[in-house]
Amino acid sequence: MNELKEKLIKYNCIKVIDSVDGWEEAIKMVATPLLEKKFIEPRYVDEIISETKKIGGYYVYDDEAIALPHARPECGALKNGASLLLLKTPIAINGSTPVSLILMFCAIDAREHIESGLKNIMEMLENETKMESIRNARSVEELINVL
Repeated sequence: MNELKEKLIKYNCIKVIDSVDGWEEAIKMVATPLLEKKFIEPRYVDEIISETKKIGGYYVYDDEAIALPHARPECGALKNGASLLLLKTPIAINGSTPVSLILMFCAIDAREHIESGLKNIMEMLENETKMESIRNARSVEELINVL
């Protein structure tokens, strides 16, 4: 099992829901487990929302219909972590291609941010079969099985 999946399961940071009212709600929803478990401060979420309003969904990967919202470590990251939200009804993030998978991650330093978080995420993105199975999951249990 990879490090990302282990953290998502261990800290109960996976949600599957039907829909949200807007992209800001989606960002807040995916951030909730990280806030509750003290991985991030509220200002981390505020920074992501603020930057998204200014420059759009800079963290949306159009080809994969996935969003990887994150901010710099100094914006309120307290521990390395991640949270995953699967939306059954995709949503556009400030004008982006609609996404169904939102994976927020945080790291306490830029190097760790790249080495631990992005490495696992990129491996997942490169596996088209796995990505399709992830997008088609309809429950947390199903999502865990395909991760």
